[in-house]
Amino acid sequence: MIPSAPSAVARYIAGLSDDRQEIVQEFRKVLFHTLPDIQEALKWNIPVYAHIRNLCYLNVGESGMILGLMHGASMNDPAGIFEADDRKMVRHILLTDMQAAPWHELPFYLQEAAILNEVTQKKSQK
Repeated sequence: MIPSAPSAVARYIAGLSDDRQEIVQEFRKVLFHTLPDIQEALKWNIPVYAHIRNLCYLNVGESGMILGLMHGASMNDPAGIFEADDRKMVRHILLTDMQAAPWHELPFYLQEAAILNEVTQKKSQK
């Protein structure tokens, strides 16, 4: 079950066009099904999702929804769907429409990102 978005995130989503809202809602469905305990907040004026630390973000614009993985450079990308970002660690994908989005591949990447956050946390505690 998808939880209600925090009010700031709900306002962000409500301000999007219908097609962008559809993509964001589908992403949220995949995300919360994959990682039910993930934390959702509005940071830097965009939705950010955290598991131990920041995991990913959404940035919606005219060209579509950008899903950014905060530490994506440390992850495997077997489907080759993510692009490098200007920053060293971030990897992202532009989701432009419901049919073209790799919905079936995203759970793998979200789970891997969560595991990476857990491993990194354990290493920093030693």
